[in-house]
Amino acid sequence: MYTKHYFTFIRVLHVITAYFALVATMQNYLSSEVMKKAHSLESAQLSYLASRIQCMFTLLSCACRMSVALDVYNKTCYYLGMATYSIVLFNVYMEIKVFRTALAGPNMPSIVISSVMLPLMIIGLFLWDKKAKGNADQNDKKTK
Repeated sequence: MYTKHYFTFIRVLHVITAYFALVATMQNYLSSEVMKKAHSLESAQLSYLASRIQCMFTLLSCACRMSVALDVYNKTCYYLGMATYSIVLFNVYMEIKVFRTALAGPNMPSIVISSVMLPLMIIGLFLWDKKAKGNADQNDKKTK
């Protein structure tokens, strides 16, 4: 019973995060000053090409998250959505801690969203398996 509400909650969160990604992409494309929106430590590390590539990856993650929001019960889309959050978290961690090319402050929204959504989606996988097992048990009872 609660799994339906949980997956509705996951859908709403995916719509919100996809909206944030879309707004960030549009702001980056429409902004003429890359330096003000950059998350890098030095201005020598910034370029319009890197900014546009980041925009394309952000737009791609927006599309993946929207596909999860549209069909949350599709396992392929669900795993793809989980992968987008994992990639973002891994990328931000590598830039901040390993390569030391980014600041933690401007990247904090990405860290918070990814670190909240990943555990929620993993919990959803366990609920999904319980729901599938419950449906299989009901089908077995009907056939007997």
